[in-house]
Amino acid sequence: MTCPSQHVWLAKLLGFDYKIEFKKGKDNVATDALSRVSCEELSTLTISVISTTLMEEIKASWVSDRVVQTLVQELSTNPTSHPHYSWVNKLLCKRVR
Repeated sequence: MTCPSQHVWLAKLLGFDYKIEFKKGKDNVATDALSRVSCEELSTLTISVISTTLMEEIKASWVSDRVVQTLVQELSTNPTSHPHYSWVNKLLCKRVR
């Protein structure tokens, strides 16, 4: 079974001149161990969780910003009042993002 990322690397490696040489597992321990892990197992090993308070800080800054407060009020009463913005689930969003 191949991972989509393996297809990407294959395309990149095709442009190079190289020779693949076999090394026994005992001579190449790290590579041998990784080659025995399935793509799903490898993915779970590489996923990390990032914790941030950035969104909460951004929302807190809206309280003191009169322009944002006006924008939110207008969007709450008339969602089409500002075509480039939307107010959804207590989040101010730019339409394209």
